[in-house]
Amino acid sequence: MKYLISGKGPCVVLLHGWGANKEAMGIITEALVSEYTVIAPDLYGFGASKIEKPLTLDDYATGVVTVLLKENIKSAVFIGHSFGGRIAVRLAARRPDLVKKLILIDSAGLKPRFSCKKFIRRAANAFGKATGLFQPKGSRDYENSSGYLRATFLNVIHDFQNGECPLIRCPAMIIWGSSDRDTPPYMARRFKKLIPRSVLYILPKSGHFSYLDSPNRTIFLIKEFLGS
Repeated sequence: MKYLISGKGPCVVLLHGWGANKEAMGIITEALVSEYTVIAPDLYGFGASKIEKPLTLDDYATGVVTVLLKENIKSAVFIGHSFGGRIAVRLAARRPDLVKKLILIDSAGLKPRFSCKKFIRRAANAFGKATGLFQPKGSRDYENSSGYLRATFLNVIHDFQNGECPLIRCPAMIIWGSSDRDTPPYMARRFKKLIPRSVLYILPKSGHFSYLDSPNRTIFLIKEFLGS
């Protein structure tokens, strides 16, 4: 797993969303590098990190842990956006020794309240828009896509984390766009209910990339949370 490391101080790990890369959360990196060591991986299948077989969520979590071991990082704050939030939740629940604090931004991972068939169709459209493999016209385009990434996508979206969230013991902050259509705000409230030591902030006039739609507010909240 390829990654960027910059800055000096306590470690913060940035986990990007599906279809993005290590530069996607650059606005957060720039805001933190003067006080923190920031590690931003290219998750497998994106950016400079290759994917050589269908992967699971655990494979991604293991890859991130390997990066920390390589840099001799004992623990860190994890900030995960969308798909990256899934990985951060997995690590916070199963490797509490590694996760000092958790920040979820428009995170995926919870079972939807609508039907699984509708969920898969919506997720497939999001997959296509994120990866550029097809135009988001429906399930036929999704069926025509191929490769390890598609198989990985199917593995990941069926790995619901509702049962893991109550296991998280570190402080957690949840940041969400009020107009997020990919992971609607009801999921933010559900995360807040499931994660014991969590706080929730809904950002008005912001979508699934709330940290880009409301950068100043997002950076303020992150810095305040890190310093608390």
